[in-house]
Amino acid sequence: MAQQPMAKQPNHRQLERAAAHWDRATLQNWKGGTGLYWTDLEPVRRRLRFKASGDPNMEWYECVVRRFLGSSIPLERIASLGCGEGILERRLNEMGVFKHCDAFDISPVALERARAEAKARGMSNIAYRTADLNTLTLPCCSYQAVFAESSIHHVQNLEWLFGQIQRALVPGGWLFANEYVGPSRFQFPDAQLRAMNAALQLLPDRYKVSLRAANPNLAQPRETAGTFLLRLWMRLRHGGLVGAVRRRFSRLFCAAAGRRILKSEVRRPDPFQLQISDPSEAVRSQEILELLPNYLRIVEVRPLGGALLHFLLDDIAGNFNPERREDSRLLEMLFEVEDALTEAGILKNNFAVIVARKDPG
Repeated sequence: MAQQPMAKQPNHRQLERAAAHWDRATLQNWKGGTGLYWTDLEPVRRRLRFKASGDPNMEWYECVVRRFLGSSIPLERIASLGCGEGILERRLNEMGVFKHCDAFDISPVALERARAEAKARGMSNIAYRTADLNTLTLPCCSYQAVFAESSIHHVQNLEWLFGQIQRALVPGGWLFANEYVGPSRFQFPDAQLRAMNAALQLLPDRYKVSLRAANPNLAQPRETAGTFLLRLWMRLRHGGLVGAVRRRFSRLFCAAAGRRILKSEVRRPDPFQLQISDPSEAVRSQEILELLPNYLRIVEVRPLGGALLHFLLDDIAGNFNPERREDSRLLEMLFEVEDALTEAGILKNNFAVIVARKDPG
């Protein structure tokens, strides 16, 4: 397949901000288990596992290894792209999937944790390397498989990365990815936004309590003074400052009055503000499935949904206790709504497990 030219390369300052963002996120143990995110809920994770594998107890990577690698494991060499703190490749190692793994990430802090954990478990066959996936050069015909989990949607220069994966795979080699493939920068279409807000209004108030407002330290990694000033300047330049100030004063008033602050609506993220906090976030996510066939043959795409639940449950997921029957039934209702709207074509799947292959020839 024809390889496309290098394009849409992020500038050096953007790369520095993205690396610093993920360094801070790692140091502050941001996101995991805070109740802010949809995947903090076990019923959501079971739902995603079922959509990926047909078994609510089987992870997506277990499924692809079983279905597509089978008796060929252990593979001689694989790569893990955007490995973060190394969870995926450690689990693959425990499954006996590879003899050696090269793992790459932009965050030195995350990689230090990955190295420490691998050493503690006696896993000397994983090599961790600091790298930006927009410029990463992979050795030719070196890997039997490449794995990526929630990392490709952070890549601006998809053409370069896909070309490198194509180059690095041996003939017949595999790409396995679990990715966000929805609208770039989370600029959802009107119909999707209306569906999320309609579903939000169905929930009783106790499920809409803002967890970020209750604990601002959970909201996002603490930013530098320079980032704060840049954010302020972008709001002045592109609008949104008045709305941001109004929301801040509303929260302060509610807090002073001892009132709960509720999530009243789902809003599209401001793409300019998103670029300040993490310039890599969903930068060209909607183009992933469009561009990949230019480099590898897509064998399978397993849709995971998420068009309703991802942003609907943001900031309020921790209000649900799956052990309570009422909470469990409400979650099941939201699952059914998302599935029905997706089947009707009103929503598109925003997440997918992707299996692609380099032709043996």
